[in-house]
Amino acid sequence: MKKRFDEALGQIFELQDHIADLHPLLRQTFPVAIHSGNELWLYRPEPSARSFRHVGTGPVPFEFPQNIRAAFPLEELGWECACIVSENAFDSLEGYIFVFHEFVHCYQYTTCEEKLKATLEVAKVSMERQDAMWEIQYPFPYNSLAFIDVYKRQLEGDFSHRPKLRQELDGLEYEYLVWQEWKEGFARWLENRIRERLELPKNKTGSEQPYNRVSFYAGGAALIKHLSMRTPTLTNDLGNLFRQIRDYPGWSPKR
Repeated sequence: MKKRFDEALGQIFELQDHIADLHPLLRQTFPVAIHSGNELWLYRPEPSARSFRHVGTGPVPFEFPQNIRAAFPLEELGWECACIVSENAFDSLEGYIFVFHEFVHCYQYTTCEEKLKATLEVAKVSMERQDAMWEIQYPFPYNSLAFIDVYKRQLEGDFSHRPKLRQELDGLEYEYLVWQEWKEGFARWLENRIRERLELPKNKTGSEQPYNRVSFYAGGAALIKHLSMRTPTLTNDLGNLFRQIRDYPGWSPKR
C-alpha cells in the first residue's frame, strides 16, 4: 500500500512541471491525506526530493463520500490544510487534476481565507447558529426566478445584469454567492486552465439548470475569467480578487 501511494504521489510533481507556469500557487504543494478503508494515510510534501513523505495514519474524522475530493485542516497534521482524496484519485489524469483543484483551496486557506471569512456577516450569523456546515448547505434561493434570469446570463458570459443580484438578494444571500464564487469559482477557473493546457475538456459542471451550489463554481469561474482578461495580474492577489467579485462592477453599500 505504502509503495503504491508513494509512487502515485510522486507523479504530482511530474504534472506540476507541465502546469506550474499557469499561476504562482501551482509551484507549491500541500499535505495530502488518502482515504483508504477506515484510515487516512497522511503525507507531507518534500519538494526538494520531488516526493511526499509518509508521516503516519489517522482516523477518518466523519463519514466521507466514497470518492472524496476535499480540502480542510486536519488535527493529525497540526491543523494544516490538506488535500483529502480517496485512493482512486490516482487512477487517472482527471484525478490528479482534482488534487491540484484541492491544492488551490489549501493555498486559499493558508494565505487569506480566514481573514476574508471574518468580514462576512453570513459566516458570523451561521456560526452563531452553530451551523458549521453553512458553506455547504446555506439555504440560498436557487429557485428565485430573478436569480435564475441573471445567473443564466452570467453563465453565458453576459455580466451586465449582475448588479441586479444585489437588488434581488438579501445581504447574507449575496455574501454567500460572492464567497462561493471566490472560493470555488477560482479553483474551477484554475482547474480549467490546467485542463486546457493538457488538452482535456473543460469542467462545466453546474452550468445547467436547475442551479445549485455547484453553479457558483461555474459562474464564479466565468466572472473571474472576465475580470482577469481586463486585469491579468488580478488573480495573483486573492484578497483583491474577492473584493472585485463582491463589488462588481463597482458600487457602494446601501446606507
